[in-house]
Amino acid sequence: MLCGWPFFFLHVESFDPNEPWDPRLYFVEEYLKNPGPHSWPEPPYQKIVDYWFGKILETTAELGLLDNTVIVFLSDHGVLLGEQGQFMKGEDRIRTQVTHVPLLIRLPGKQYAGKRVLGSVQHPDIVPTLLGRLNLKGSSRITGEDRWPYVTGEKDKPARTRCFRFGYVAAVHTQEGTTRQSGTARSIRVIINLSCTTGGRTRRSLSPVARRLHAYTLGRRALTWHGNVAAAAPLFQRAIDLDPNFAMAHLSLGLCYLNFGQAGSAAPSVRKAFDLRGRVSEWERFAIESRYYFAVIGNLVKARQVYRLWGQIYPREPIAVAVLGQEIDPELGALRRRSGRLARGTGARAVEP
Repeated sequence: MLCGWPFFFLHVESFDPNEPWDPRLYFVEEYLKNPGPHSWPEPPYQKIVDYWFGKILETTAELGLLDNTVIVFLSDHGVLLGEQGQFMKGEDRIRTQVTHVPLLIRLPGKQYAGKRVLGSVQHPDIVPTLLGRLNLKGSSRITGEDRWPYVTGEKDKPARTRCFRFGYVAAVHTQEGTTRQSGTARSIRVIINLSCTTGGRTRRSLSPVARRLHAYTLGRRALTWHGNVAAAAPLFQRAIDLDPNFAMAHLSLGLCYLNFGQAGSAAPSVRKAFDLRGRVSEWERFAIESRYYFAVIGNLVKARQVYRLWGQIYPREPIAVAVLGQEIDPELGALRRRSGRLARGTGARAVEP
């Protein structure tokens, strides 16, 4: 118990180690007596992590919480420091140095201390794994898996095939350790066949679904990154030709038509996406329904409800906030003013549109 509460959750995030890699001098001097004007001081950064995480452990022990607290140590990503001629992270650098991060879990009483589990665990697995240790059931929106049975031996080692995403690019790591980048949407559904060859190279055999994902991703990149609507539209059409039930490709093609100022041509594409929305993720459903109510049937009130809910569930999503503030709310305001003037002119009572 802490401060009268039966339980607590504490998230401590440290920006270091991170660029610009400038550790405090007293850490540098312990390892680099005569540091040059610029070095890659890996030992000092290891010291920084050990030192400050040690402070967390010491404080936890001083408060008498080690015997009833689960402690987790992990990182969000790594960086390339010249390996394979690349630096930092990015959509073209989804490599082991970036994606292979530590995950250490300490349970009260040092249960399973020293146990190491081979296989792959990803960040979405952490929440259900920790909730399981507290005998709690997570929300249906949690997409990860409780990996603790792999620690206890109730299950064999986790699968070694896993997927990583940066922007609209995904990398699939197979059991052989190979990597292949493939286009994907926000909810990653990568269906791609990879086979390993010698020399660290891969041989690709793309399924039709992977080809439509590739076309879709190139279209999204052209549309959202470069604003090249003319280049994006045929790519979305290519994805639709490969998979006529690709809802997000229909929506994106409709957005291209809207950018061309062709609302009449956009309506069938957006309507088709709306009809297929039962096949998509929650985020994608918000994207489809909001544009359908706004651009196709013109129901501003319903569109505003969808955009508001989208923003509440995904608070970091800029689309919902931008459309509400720049398009829907101004139009609703103008409509209310026109409705008010009409009511005053006719003696009628103004109503919500």
